[in-house]
Amino acid sequence: MKTQQRSFRCPRAWSQLILFSLVLPVLMPGCINPLQAAGTIEITQLGFYEGNSKDKPPAWGDPRLATSFDKEKVRYIFTLIRLTNKTRQARARDVNLQVRYYRSDGSLFGDPGIGYHIPAGSSHVDLITGWGWNSAGKWIADNYKVEVWLDDREKIGEGFFQVKSDVARAAPSTERIEFDKIGFYEGGIEGSEIAPQEWDDPGLRNLFQQEKARYIFTLLGLRNNLWKIREQRIFIYLRYYDSKGKLFDDPVIEYTVPKDWQYAQLWNGAGWPDPGKWKRDRYRVELWLDNRRKIGEGAFTIH
Repeated sequence: MKTQQRSFRCPRAWSQLILFSLVLPVLMPGCINPLQAAGTIEITQLGFYEGNSKDKPPAWGDPRLATSFDKEKVRYIFTLIRLTNKTRQARARDVNLQVRYYRSDGSLFGDPGIGYHIPAGSSHVDLITGWGWNSAGKWIADNYKVEVWLDDREKIGEGFFQVKSDVARAAPSTERIEFDKIGFYEGGIEGSEIAPQEWDDPGLRNLFQQEKARYIFTLLGLRNNLWKIREQRIFIYLRYYDSKGKLFDDPVIEYTVPKDWQYAQLWNGAGWPDPGKWKRDRYRVELWLDNRRKIGEGAFTIH
């Protein structure tokens, strides 16, 4: 069963700026541990995508989910939120979310809301709301922060995206290895044993609870442009930075990619064997090939 909720409004300040909200529940009875604390709602995934109100929302792991958008093309920027209902036995409950879009100077840009009744037995629900225009080119190039508030009292998550005016146009690559995707997951020191194999794996996320986080692993998807030509030895440095730009750690991925691999998924991570040692912050991970050229980046939040 799927229920959709749509609402539109035109703020006075922007006659063409329209709010759009959509609710996509995912009914997964039995996924909640009955011993988990009652009365809690948790964000387990948060992502952004560009589009209009008629577009079908992407699935988790879809390449449409991004953190950087071209100013000349962007219309609405939607926030996709996965909520986990951790009430005992996934009891029914009402949620009211406020999704606040901020510019880099801290000014509030938009604040769409979502009200939804989570039916009994629903352990996960995907909620969507967006802010923007019907036509492209009206966003200001800037860094944006999105905060998610429960009942206008408690911040339960946040995320970040950029609107750029100089996004490079796609062109055939002449590089031997090409960045495609990035994802993050949490685990113990043997994180390679639980590395997700699919990009829509629910273990991949960009929000982690401070009390539970141990190692945060970075999973990379790479195109091998020497496919069927020769094998290649690559070194990719993962530079973990905190929100102040301080280098937190720089683990390296060292690997020989076979010539019959058209695509490679590699990973490494940073953190501790015990939970609770991460500081609550937003972290950025830059990918540097051979420690000389940046080929991509991603971000996650410890909350």
